[in-house]
Amino acid sequence: MTKMIVEVPDQLHRMIKSLAGANGESIKAFVLRGIEQVIKSEAKISVKKPNGNYISEEEADKLLKPVIMKYINQINARKLELYSKKEFFKKLKN
Repeated sequence: MTKMIVEVPDQLHRMIKSLAGANGESIKAFVLRGIEQVIKSEAKISVKKPNGNYISEEEADKLLKPVIMKYINQINARKLELYSKKEFFKKLKN
């Protein structure tokens, strides 16, 4: 498994910690479940195979490529906005 470090504003961290605790989950389990839900809703795929193993990196690339291309096309058509890290967190706070 790969480790990923994500910086979040203090207020968002507190919300994640509270929601995870209310669900009896660790922060890690809560965030992973949220990521899986986004992937399922956006890409209409499952990151787990029926046998419980996760899909491979190559399988993920193949499945996610159409979704990523959709977003790239929307960005190019100016239907989605791009933000710097600073702008993103500023908008997130508001």
